[in-house]
Amino acid sequence: MKIPYRKPSDVDLHVARKIAERRVSMGMSQGALAKFLGVTQQGVDRYERAASRIPVGRFFVICQALQCSPDEMFEGLDVPRLEPRRKNKTLEGLLSLAESYLLDGAPHTAADCLRDALRECLLIADQKTAALNSLLINEDMDVV
Repeated sequence: MKIPYRKPSDVDLHVARKIAERRVSMGMSQGALAKFLGVTQQGVDRYERAASRIPVGRFFVICQALQCSPDEMFEGLDVPRLEPRRKNKTLEGLLSLAESYLLDGAPHTAADCLRDALRECLLIADQKTAALNSLLINEDMDVV
């Protein structure tokens, strides 16, 4: 089975360039990096061209080999802030439906469960968005 072509994302391309730049600035060959990683030189070349995705564990080892932190590989990358959660019409509609069943005197167990589950999903989505934005904002601050 042939695997379909995947176009590299802007993040893939940025990290690939950073890896190549860092390796060259250290005077390290692709072969030396490949040996450190336990892959072929062609594998390193594919990583540096973003032709192959880099597994997270291997990315960490690449950073160790290049004597840098993983966050340095993302420096200069323009990352947009996450927008607050937009109303999800499907979830909001299901929540309204569950609440209408409660008003109509339907058995409370099923409607209560549905309503509570939907409220929890919406709450989690809001919390995750807030947490990610907090991380992004903290990254911009200088830590002393």
